Amino acid sequence: MRAALDRTVAVPIDGRAESLNVAAAGAVLCFEAARQRRSARSNPPGSIPPIS
Repeated sequence: MRAALDRTVAVPIDGRAESLNVAAAGAVLCFEAARQRRSARSNPPGSIPPIS
């Protein structure tokens, strides 16, 4: 499966990682990746991003 990936990400968690903590961290990463992709599509290089 790793051969199909572009990158890997490590989420440092102190102590023993509970599955819910890992799932929550993964959800946050997926949300942020989607947000950045949407932003990149609506604000191509050289454009001025909207003020939010």
